[in-house]
Amino acid sequence: MKKRRNIVTINRIIKILKEGDMNTANLYYTLKERWPRTAPSMPSLGNLLSRSKEFAEAGEERVIDDTGHGQNYPVKVWRLVK
Repeated sequence: MKKRRNIVTINRIIKILKEGDMNTANLYYTLKERWPRTAPSMPSLGNLLSRSKEFAEAGEERVIDDTGHGQNYPVKVWRLVK
């Protein structure tokens, strides 16, 4: 059997998503807040979410940047697979 990589990070994401569905940006900031030294980067978090069978897309929502630069972009919402 093949050894899984990033199993600690995957278990942390599962723990967070048990509280409810969350978009990628909020999930990233929650991981950074709870485990600041070992949180994955945004690209690696996206890869973990899309490649792991424990997570599924629940849709998409738009994020509006509050900095005043008018940035408006879509992010995916993730949920646990039942």
